[in-house]
This record gives sequence, structure tokens and C-alpha cells, in this order.
Amino acid sequence: MRDAAILERMQPPSNGSSLNASTRLEPLMVGIWRRTESYSDPISSISYVTQYILYLNADGTTLLQTSSAGGTQAVMGGTPSTGITGFWKTENKGLYTRDHSQMPWTYNGEYLVDSQNMMLKQQGGNKLWERIGQ
Repeated sequence: MRDAAILERMQPPSNGSSLNASTRLEPLMVGIWRRTESYSDPISSISYVTQYILYLNADGTTLLQTSSAGGTQAVMGGTPSTGITGFWKTENKGLYTRDHSQMPWTYNGEYLVDSQNMMLKQQGGNKLWERIGQ
């Protein structure tokens, strides 16, 4: 139920197609992915969670939305969802993105993907994404 409500509020970008004949997209990566990170500090009693929703669209467009919430026992708060649109491609088992069609591609790490999970191997550590939609 909660996932369905999230998906209804989030719309993929409508920038049109960004693909040319040489752009490669890994078909298993097309879909909607979620990753959650949490942090807790028992000394300061601060804890927060950040949720990422990643759209990898079949037309080569992408949307990354983030939202977070957290606080202490006395104060709680959150941030509304924010989004970054752009383009994506795959090459030699690597995921590449860019914000604008004139910008250079940014390497986001080597990927491993199956029908339900995607892992990005990055310098800061591996990031595991769960498929939540097509």
C-alpha cells in the first residue's frame, strides 16, 4: 500500500527521448528502484533515514527523488521529496548518468542486476537497490 502511494505521487520525467543509435541501456535496469539509508547516534540520540527512489526509464531518461526524516526524542522533522532529472546509459557493466544532454557522462559505478535487485559498486561502498516497479 505505501509503495503504491509513493509511486502515485512521483512522476517520471517527460524530457522526451535522449537516445541515439550508440546509446546502450541494460534492459534489466529499466524500472523503479528504492534504496534506504539510516543513521543513528546513541550518544546524541539523533537518528534519521533517507529514502531514494530512482527511475531508470526505457527512453534513457532518469529521475532520482530523495526524502528524509529524523531527529531526537524531543524534536522530529523531515524534508519533502526533491528530484533530479537527467539521462542514463550503461557501458562495460558501468552505469553512467548526466543532468543535461550537453554535459559529460558521470560514472556511477559497476552494476550487478537481476529481476528484483540492483547493486552499484561505488568507492564509498556498495549500494543495494530494490525494484519497486516497472
